[in-house]
Amino acid sequence: MSKIKIVGDAAVVTSTILLEDLKTLKKYKPNALKLINSETKEEIFSAAIGDKASFSKFGIVFTSADGEGKATATLTLPTGMSDEKKIEYVKDTYGYGLLNLKSLEDQIKSVMDTTAGEFAAMANSIEIL
Repeated sequence: MSKIKIVGDAAVVTSTILLEDLKTLKKYKPNALKLINSETKEEIFSAAIGDKASFSKFGIVFTSADGEGKATATLTLPTGMSDEKKIEYVKDTYGYGLLNLKSLEDQIKSVMDTTAGEFAAMANSIEIL
């Protein structure tokens, strides 16, 4: 599951999904980056890659990757809060987003497993003479 680490006045969201996998899905299977309500067919949550990080219960924009290649988003927290207030703020502001991100990560992992097999099949069907 994704984690949020508080560092000073910043909250760093680190996904379990590789940034490169997000780029692959954005190119070939963009709907895999959306969590859809099966009953209403409405989009609940989505993930994207951009220049400015954002995170809410409706979606996340990742801007970079950590040393292991996992997608990250660094968010600014209000200044002057105690550690306890920071934890409370992060929970209130990003908590449901974190739960939705967990569900989306499970979906993305499944789609990437299938996509890796498809890419292997494509590669095996191409030959240079």
